Amino acid sequence: MLWYCYILQSLDKFHSNRTYVGKTNNPQRRLRQHNGEIKGGAKYTKAYRPYQIVCLIEGFTTERDALRFEWHLKHIKTSTKNRGVFRRADALKALLTSSWLSIHIPYTTLHIYVHDDYVETFNFTAGDQVQSHLLTN
Repeated sequence: MLWYCYILQSLDKFHSNRTYVGKTNNPQRRLRQHNGEIKGGAKYTKAYRPYQIVCLIEGFTTERDALRFEWHLKHIKTSTKNRGVFRRADALKALLTSSWLSIHIPYTTLHIYVHDDYVETFNFTAGDQVQSHLLTN
């Protein structure tokens, strides 16, 4: 079973800086849960619905690896003054370029899909360098 880590952003025009990081094995179902369409979802996301997935990291082979990545994405220190989704993006870049991945999740290929005006896909194999490919709309 494939596991994912994701970043949500609130579509509420007054709270667009609200983000949430989580893990799942079914991103579409999990988004529906966060948006209150089906039962489940996190208490934190209830107040600022609806949400959209702005970043999806796929390729974790175990739930434990996805959970560890999620925790580090939430807690990695960055020197940015950005807020909201831009702070999460800075944290993701910092995590991808850290040695943590190659040590704790070796030999894993992660595909990162960023949904925004600019779409980038990063293919990362632990122990190798991050490869970035800019996709045109």
